[in-house]
Amino acid sequence: IMVNPLKTKKNSKLVAMSLFVTLISVSASSWAIQYQITDIGPLPGITTTVPSQITGINNSGDVIGRAPVGGSPSAQVNGFIWNKNKGFSDLGWLTPWAINDQGDITGGNPYGQAFIISKNSLQQPPSTASSLGGAWGINASGHLAGVLQQYAASPPQAIVWKSADEVTNLSQLYGERGYAFDINNSGSVVGSLGNHGYIWNEVTGLTYIDIQKADSTAWSINENGQVVGWLSDKSSNRRGYSSFIWDGGQLTIIDNLNSEQSMAFGINALGQVVGTHRNSLNYNSMGDAYVWDQDHGMLDLDSLVVGSDQWQLNEANGINDLGQIVGTGLLNGQRHGYLLTPISEP
Repeated sequence: IMVNPLKTKKNSKLVAMSLFVTLISVSASSWAIQYQITDIGPLPGITTTVPSQITGINNSGDVIGRAPVGGSPSAQVNGFIWNKNKGFSDLGWLTPWAINDQGDITGGNPYGQAFIISKNSLQQPPSTASSLGGAWGINASGHLAGVLQQYAASPPQAIVWKSADEVTNLSQLYGERGYAFDINNSGSVVGSLGNHGYIWNEVTGLTYIDIQKADSTAWSINENGQVVGWLSDKSSNRRGYSSFIWDGGQLTIIDNLNSEQSMAFGINALGQVVGTHRNSLNYNSMGDAYVWDQDHGMLDLDSLVVGSDQWQLNEANGINDLGQIVGTGLLNGQRHGYLLTPISEP
């Protein structure tokens, strides 16, 4: 998590927007896509009592995540990359959070530092060698979105890395502790500053995307500039988080399943959103994975998977532009990662 000295843009402009929220309540009974499920993890030859965690997928179908490498519940957990042709490749004691279409991977190491794996070479972004840090997003140019922290008790600072000479500290620029969670190929960054989700780029500066009196996190952005995440609307009767999509200045709550809370974790170029919803206010409790689009609303993924009787899909963490979805769930009561591949078209 993280912080550091760096170079900031002096003429960035804070844009305040007046947004409104639309609550969608769609009867989503006509979704025509079904999915084939593939078990991903744990790593071959190790116990299934330790959770696997799937963190992302690119448009080539490369999947990243974490899984145990020992034979007991206290086993060391390593990062991995997986695809259906090559299977698993062990990344060592790293936590991968994002992968671009070139196969470059970023995340954090056990020492609280960000890393990049590019062309099978492990690198460290500038300004992180003496700081705690992590990167959550990487675009096609290898630019990173993440966080720095000078020491464990210091406030986290949202960081955008472009090169050793181009590092933008959004927290210093706007005077708020925060995080940068994703970056698209146009260089637009999303995250949270203070308690509010934002979108930022070098041209338009900072735009807060949440409604008044709401705590929010902007987690993922697609190439069209659509943003998803979650918010807690203090002006409503809902106690937990609600998933949202932000599109061109309009913020829309997309939770139509009447659950206690939901969170959106991924969006593809088609505007399809994935995440988790749960009937508990406990963030650590088991939820149910969902998929959402504008025409059909929010649907439980379990109902769309062929031959999934032994599975309970708990969360969906990413979706690529081919509609493939990755996440974690229970297979015969044991936690596994999964890949869903569409087998029919809408």
